[in-house]
Amino acid sequence: MPTEEGTIDIETSGDAVALRLVGNNIVDVHIRGDAAADYAVDVRKNGSDWIEGVRSGYSGSANYDDVLETGADEIRLRCTNGTGTADNSATITLMAS
Repeated sequence: MPTEEGTIDIETSGDAVALRLVGNNIVDVHIRGDAAADYAVDVRKNGSDWIEGVRSGYSGSANYDDVLETGADEIRLRCTNGTGTADNSATITLMAS
């Protein structure tokens, strides 16, 4: 089962964690942040350009848990609106099945 976990800076937007799905289509998403930030889901097929913002709505909290279904080859969770506070970070865990 492919997995990826990374800690990103959420002081500003732009940092992300991506997972290549290797034929899987279900993704568990877990975010544990120091403070509330906004996130969006991006997808792409076979290394092409990212299709950004296919799913948003992760906002208003520091922690999220979700299960997504996708036909994409790769998925990315990206911070779209940071906290504005120095040294804030979030650990993002993506697990495919």
